[in-house]
Amino acid sequence: MRTKRPLPLRRYTALTLPVFGALACLTPVLAQEANDQLLAQAEPRGSLRELLDEQQRLIDQNLLANDPLPDPIAEAERQNAAQSELFDPTDVPMPRRRPTYDLDRDNDPAGAQPVDDGAIAAGRETDARRERPSLRPRSTDAQEAARAARPARAADPVRSRERNAEERRDEEERLATEQREREQDVLSTGGIRQGSALRPEAEDYERAQPIGPAEAESAGERSEDTDPYAAEGIRFGSLVLRPSVETGIRVTDNVNLTPDKESSVLSETTLRLEAESDGSAGTAALDGFLTYEKSISGPEVSEPEGGVEATATYDLTRELRINASVRYAGEYEGAEAPYSPGVDFTESSFEHTYGSSLGIEKYDGRLRYSITGEAERTVYSDVETSSGTVSQEDRNSSLLNLRLRGGYEISPALIPFAELEVGRRFYDNEFDAGGFERSADRYALRGGVQFDLSDKLSGEIAIGYLTERSDDDRLADVEGLSLEGQVAWSPMRGTDVTLGLRTDVEGATTLGASGSILHGLDLTVARRLRADLELSAEFSAERRDYVETDDEDTILSAELGATYWINRSAALIGRIAHERQSSTLPGRDYQANSAFLGLRLQR
Repeated sequence: MRTKRPLPLRRYTALTLPVFGALACLTPVLAQEANDQLLAQAEPRGSLRELLDEQQRLIDQNLLANDPLPDPIAEAERQNAAQSELFDPTDVPMPRRRPTYDLDRDNDPAGAQPVDDGAIAAGRETDARRERPSLRPRSTDAQEAARAARPARAADPVRSRERNAEERRDEEERLATEQREREQDVLSTGGIRQGSALRPEAEDYERAQPIGPAEAESAGERSEDTDPYAAEGIRFGSLVLRPSVETGIRVTDNVNLTPDKESSVLSETTLRLEAESDGSAGTAALDGFLTYEKSISGPEVSEPEGGVEATATYDLTRELRINASVRYAGEYEGAEAPYSPGVDFTESSFEHTYGSSLGIEKYDGRLRYSITGEAERTVYSDVETSSGTVSQEDRNSSLLNLRLRGGYEISPALIPFAELEVGRRFYDNEFDAGGFERSADRYALRGGVQFDLSDKLSGEIAIGYLTERSDDDRLADVEGLSLEGQVAWSPMRGTDVTLGLRTDVEGATTLGASGSILHGLDLTVARRLRADLELSAEFSAERRDYVETDDEDTILSAELGATYWINRSAALIGRIAHERQSSTLPGRDYQANSAFLGLRLQR
């Protein structure tokens, strides 16, 4: 067997050198192809490329900005430091360690005693003294630290409620101040207040809030605004009755109101009854009084006077309302009555006045309509004179009247209106003792305005022309300027001012005289100095113009009064008054002064 002989070294070298040279030439080419393939695989394409470009743009923009993004590592270190500051383990109260008890009662005659291991560990052996267990817990240092660490508002509920009430009062005062400033700005520029800007949803939300300590305190503050001496009344369901009686002594220097003064002392007693009922759809009210004067010394005087009025309103719908009233008044005529020539009264005539009205009000957007029918009956009793009894039937009459009113609501605070009045006055006797037909047609035209500038000022004033044209051509028409109105004004808390204007047509029994027209003004000012002390001042002025003559009467009266409440049921009352009349007619001038002191009782 032939054995292969190895190639000689020279031949082996000659074969390997070409192979290594080829490999050396191919190595750079293969490496370049591998790098190109890897770059091609790593290079992003499409949306990924765009995303990287957008990220690079945002990074460049942030680096150029004034406030670059914080370093993530620095931000994390800052947050850790802040949390470390907020959490202080030393401020956390440690709970009291539960004491251990020695169960060996034989060695301790006092029974099981607690042993405070924490005190022993702290080197306070005296605090670790055994004490007899007690039902009253003892505060430890840890508990005291825990109490001090609690918020003051949570630790004291009473103080918390007080603080909430103070915050609520401050908010209410701020809102009230802003509302007053807005009203002053509106009034100073001649504008009209438009009312509250609250939406119905906001009002419903306020009514739906629960009554808590703050609300209860506010309610207590509001109760201070009410009169603490007002009559409580007697309640029967929705009806409240408020009876009262006023009695005292009146002294006057002219009891009969004549040019020849005669002084007198009289006892004066007044019974009054007020009632009101408030329902969901309507209201009703009644006000009545009866006064009786009896002379104690001086000329004989025994005179009653009284009146009663009942009013009611009922809402048929939101836009339709019915108003009704019934009234009566009775009194003796005094020296201020119209002139009756040639009659020397020894006893004045007693005048009875009956009245009623029924009206409907209609609301149509901003328009206001109303129609009211009125009926009035006046009856005079016979008078006693020096020559005998004189009948007054010629003065008895009835008046039927119809009022039509239309208005436009400029704002809730201002409603101008126009009013037309048409009526007929019927005398009981078609012809009087002188043969005159005194029945007459009545016409009036007025223009006015209703206003309601918050609780400070409200009412209405109307001015126009009034005439009554008699059926007898021989009698002149009774006509003149007509003023009517009622105004309530409260310039400051505890002060009330009321103003009333009126115009009336008065008949006559004088031969050939048609009558007179009477203008009146009533002004009252009441001031509450203290809760139990009230002062008042009243002023009244009347001017009577006689038709077809230059004659006139002027009646002025003034009164100052004071009321001191002993309690809610009793008060002391004092009044001083002055009254005078000046006339162009003979024998009608007089002056009178009087003073009254009495006691008022109410329920």
